[in-house]
Amino acid sequence: MKLAYYSTFPDYSAQNFNMEQYIQTYRTSNVIIDAAASSIHYPPHESTLTIKTVFKGEEHYRTKNCRYRVTENNFLLLNAFNEYESKIESDITAYSFTHSFSIFFHPAFVREAFATNKISQGKLLENNIHESSDSNSFEFIQTLYKKDSRILKLLKNIQTAPAKLSQNQDYIDEQIHFLFDYLLKTQNKLNTEISKSHPVKKSTKLELFRRLYLVKDYIESCYNENIKLSQLAKTACMCEHHTLREFRKYFKITPHQYLTRIRLEESRKLLSQNQRSISEISTLVGFEHHSSFSQLFTQRYKISPSAYRKNSFRKNQF
Repeated sequence: MKLAYYSTFPDYSAQNFNMEQYIQTYRTSNVIIDAAASSIHYPPHESTLTIKTVFKGEEHYRTKNCRYRVTENNFLLLNAFNEYESKIESDITAYSFTHSFSIFFHPAFVREAFATNKISQGKLLENNIHESSDSNSFEFIQTLYKKDSRILKLLKNIQTAPAKLSQNQDYIDEQIHFLFDYLLKTQNKLNTEISKSHPVKKSTKLELFRRLYLVKDYIESCYNENIKLSQLAKTACMCEHHTLREFRKYFKITPHQYLTRIRLEESRKLLSQNQRSISEISTLVGFEHHSSFSQLFTQRYKISPSAYRKNSFRKNQF
């Protein structure tokens, strides 16, 4: 399989940009985009199956059903032919720029890799990935995934190799195969979780799982907004009571509790990285009242926000 590598984001408005040539690249190759920007926006568009992550900062994606915030600690899988838009706005984060990294898998590569795993690991076909109606593409569970040491190593191996692409293409090809195998195995693990969690038929479990993860992804991506249960229910296409009940059953925490946890985690990052005031940080992560933020932060971390900032400052001096 051919490999194409871009070290900058494509500029569709550039006078010499050849859109047809750019699109043709995706028809013949696996494509890597390894680029940095402080501000960029791409309107809704489709692509091949792609994995999205960042090595610094954060990038935001929006699909028809959900919004996703991709950070250094997670990655996003977007299925082929799924329309999405993307945006980087580093001025609203603790970073001056975002280092984005995406791999677009060619459909022929996906079919070959999937077929190989289907033969050697039969459960993958039964449990995780289903063929679409045209039998030419496969759908993963589209959600935010936490990075573990294995995928972090694979992504880093791929990201650092193109410095000498002509010499390293065989190595990169190997790593992309290993990465795809990792993604297939991740689906298998997820499906095992689904099978254990709800005593209903498989298709119902999978659909419920997808909807609950839309809610979870929405909370993680929009934590600084005024999120209501009604909005989460709308995202899941479920009633409020059903959304609350099933979310708590599956994740062992309520949506509101999870939202508070995410806000506190993000505030801790800002306190250690940023020079904004504590009251400004509490507002930035979504708390309406500074006193409430301070109380919740102290309860969770057993230290006040101001004391935490002082400790972080001392550590950064050494």
